Amino acid sequence: SKYRVVETVAPYGTVINPEPRTVELTYSGQNEKVTNTSTSFTNDRQKVEIDLTKVLEQNEKFNIGSNDEIRNVSFGLYADEDLKAANGTVIPKNGLLEIITCDEKGKATFTTDLPIGSYYVKEISTDNHYILSDKKYPVVFEYAGQDVATVHISVNDGEPLGNEIIYGTIKGLKIDRETGENIAGALFGLFSTDETEFTEKTTILTSESNEEGIFTFENVPYGKYIVRELKPAEGYLPNEENYQATVSEDEEVIEITVENDKIPELGTTATIDGKKEVGATEVFTLEDVVEYKHLVPGKEYTVKGVLMDKSTEKELLIDGKKITSEATFIPDEPIGEVIVSFEFDARYIKEDTDIVVFESLYSEDKELAVHADIDDEGQTVTVKIPKIGTKASIDGKKEFTANGDITIDDVVSYKNLTTGKEYKIIGVLMDKSTGKVFLVDGKEIRSEVTFTPETSDGDVTVSFTLDGSAITKDTEIVVFETLYRDKTEIAVHADIDDKDQTVTIHPQPEPEKPQTGDNSNLGFYIGLGSVAVGGLIAFLIIKFKKKDEDDE
Repeated sequence: SKYRVVETVAPYGTVINPEPRTVELTYSGQNEKVTNTSTSFTNDRQKVEIDLTKVLEQNEKFNIGSNDEIRNVSFGLYADEDLKAANGTVIPKNGLLEIITCDEKGKATFTTDLPIGSYYVKEISTDNHYILSDKKYPVVFEYAGQDVATVHISVNDGEPLGNEIIYGTIKGLKIDRETGENIAGALFGLFSTDETEFTEKTTILTSESNEEGIFTFENVPYGKYIVRELKPAEGYLPNEENYQATVSEDEEVIEITVENDKIPELGTTATIDGKKEVGATEVFTLEDVVEYKHLVPGKEYTVKGVLMDKSTEKELLIDGKKITSEATFIPDEPIGEVIVSFEFDARYIKEDTDIVVFESLYSEDKELAVHADIDDEGQTVTVKIPKIGTKASIDGKKEFTANGDITIDDVVSYKNLTTGKEYKIIGVLMDKSTGKVFLVDGKEIRSEVTFTPETSDGDVTVSFTLDGSAITKDTEIVVFETLYRDKTEIAVHADIDDKDQTVTIHPQPEPEKPQTGDNSNLGFYIGLGSVAVGGLIAFLIIKFKKKDEDDE
């Protein structure tokens, strides 16, 4: 007959085979006492599935934990005892059996066909921002009975396995480059390495240096960063250097030192040939001695200057052009001085002018300091316009009667000349009645004097000689004078109504002739004859007396 065979108890460690087997016993003949038949059952070993859930610490400020860092986390499954595999091989204790990596949700599952035994799970790699956990999570695979095909085990009883971020501290010291003193009040920012705009809005963290010059960024996650000054302390230049800092270990302290330079100070003393005041007579070189403080020795600087007109507070224009100059230098010490020279033709200046030198200090094309005080006397030189005045006379008199050649002496007083330089005064006589040049025999009467003044103010005499017979009527003669320097007219005194420039010349009077019947001057002529006869007699007496003395 036919029979159904069913497995009711599976071997230890295996899963019962639920499939029944059908067997049939048939008659084997009269000679067989027992009829045999057979069937077989195959049992699968009970399997285990080990899963886990991983979570990472989040840091929104530093944007860590939300960028698939979880995919960098791997776990290993290890034997916690010597295990004998089905094929008879032995898996040693602490032997690594399988490595799994978390998915984007932090899930991972071990699927290796494992024998019943003791195991543990351990993190073997994680994202660089996190501390690698060395904790072992035990996993015990026990036989769950013949009816369970797969045993499900969740590591840590299903609780997520955490990871903490690596945090370090960046500690900075702010000091004065020149003195080494600590600087308080400087504001710093912490930035990512891919940042290109360094402002308070783009910074991750900020910190201000205290009285000891210390500033600190705490709880900074693993990674590379830039420390940058956002605002300098009062009296200091901005420091635009990027300071690199890397946090690579938990509780690590990275120390940096940031040096700052004080805002340079400038003072200037401007002179022309060592003087604060000159006349507008030359092409001058103005030298501005620029005194500086708080520079960095060995660093290149440039002082750029421009001449300013104090009266207008605008740039001084000479022949329509501004006057600039610059000097580049490398200081050996933080304190020193440099000379900036400006060349200009003062003869283009037509009124008394205060010239003020404005100076700016640059390094690497950045303006560091400015000295531009329009009222600073140290920065100022004065250019005075040369002036001349004249006093004409004939033998010290303002009126004169013509008698032979006449010499008019014109004393020309001058102001604001440059000592040691050669000047020329050229004069011409003018007829006041006509306002034109006075002519003698159709020719102008001119004279000139070349001189080199020893003082800026003084006088020089210009003499004009003319034939007095040319004066036929009362004539007022005015002397016009012009002052030259290197053939350039720098001053004129030509006022036709100036009494000091004027002399009056009267013609020689003609003697009156006596007329018939006119006895009004008879006595005068008789007296005059008597005087003449008396003088002749006296002369003869003296002559003869002297002869007698000589004979003796």
